[in-house]
Amino acid sequence: MSNYLQIKELIAEGVKVFDWANWISVGIGVWPLTPNNYLFNLVFVYFTVVMILEYTDLFVHIDDFASVVDNLSENLALTIVYSYTFSLRFYEKKLAQVFRETLMDYDSDKALKNMKEVKLFMVYTNNAKFFAKYIIILIALTDFVWLFQPLIFMSTFDAGIDIDNKTRSFILPYHFHICYKLDDFKTYALTYLWQSPFAAINCFGISSFNVFLLILVFHVSGRMAVLTGRIDELKFEKVNFQRKLNEIIIEHIRILNLGSKISDIFAAPLLIFFVLTNLLLCISVYQILLNIMTGLNTNILQYIVLLITVYLMLYVICMNGERLSDEGNKISQSFYNCTEYNFHDIKSKKKIIFSLLRSQKPLTLKAGKFSDFNYETLSNITKSAAGYLSILRKLLI
Repeated sequence: MSNYLQIKELIAEGVKVFDWANWISVGIGVWPLTPNNYLFNLVFVYFTVVMILEYTDLFVHIDDFASVVDNLSENLALTIVYSYTFSLRFYEKKLAQVFRETLMDYDSDKALKNMKEVKLFMVYTNNAKFFAKYIIILIALTDFVWLFQPLIFMSTFDAGIDIDNKTRSFILPYHFHICYKLDDFKTYALTYLWQSPFAAINCFGISSFNVFLLILVFHVSGRMAVLTGRIDELKFEKVNFQRKLNEIIIEHIRILNLGSKISDIFAAPLLIFFVLTNLLLCISVYQILLNIMTGLNTNILQYIVLLITVYLMLYVICMNGERLSDEGNKISQSFYNCTEYNFHDIKSKKKIIFSLLRSQKPLTLKAGKFSDFNYETLSNITKSAAGYLSILRKLLI
């Protein structure tokens, strides 16, 4: 009885990560199980308007290469967040279906049959909680620094004072194009006020996407690890071999289908992330170097935090893609090593061979249909960003 209660306690602790996802995503109305359409529509209209203003600012300063680079350091990140936020709404029904199926594994006694399986599965759940926590913290820190650094800079260094004209030049947190004159404190305060909600929307949008991804991918990886253990134990099974083999095959098919759904849901926004991350990393490092070389250090903190946050997100995505592939390969190897099929009927042999064939195409996270996320992808993106940085430095420094 005490063992049963301990299992329930561990599972209850693991399911708390879904409460985190609920709390974060409900801020913009995209929690799939209880979506708030009115809140999301309001948020998305505001988001769309400021993105139009962001791109307008880019085109207005298109002749100034330095201003373009300065705009892109923010523009690229916001484009990624915009695609993430839109995808959460676009795939709302599919996400709801996936989350319901995932939560069933925490409610069913058959999903995790003993303490060994529970502890193994909780390793993956705890990893999801660990990375989710630090990604949320870094995203919140990035938005906080981006929003308040202009105020801190102006108040600390008196950077807004034009000594010759004795007038104040006001600094705003974002590169949203302003269609009116910003020449007095009241107008500046009101402008800062209408731009401020974007920090929260940005934080909720990108955090929700990353937390959803972490929860679902680590869940599938954990289920695959548990299944690998069950396959390895088949060699010791003499009495209930056929029944347990059938259960394993059914569970294997279910996990593969669940993983394929998750991969398809996140493929399109991850393609945008894949394409833009090269430039975003390059420009972030360039801005840091520029601040160091000029000695101004006006924006160095926000670009350091942005660089760390983006690279952590890239690493986590590549790590999860690699992990999914590795867990799939382990299942394939376990089926291959299962010598019991030599001693059973033809039907059992066919089932194991079928499972082996299903395992030949392991699950992974995809950037659309063009590339898989793994450690090789991480290395390639890093090298590409370094190459772009070398070109950018020759042009502008």
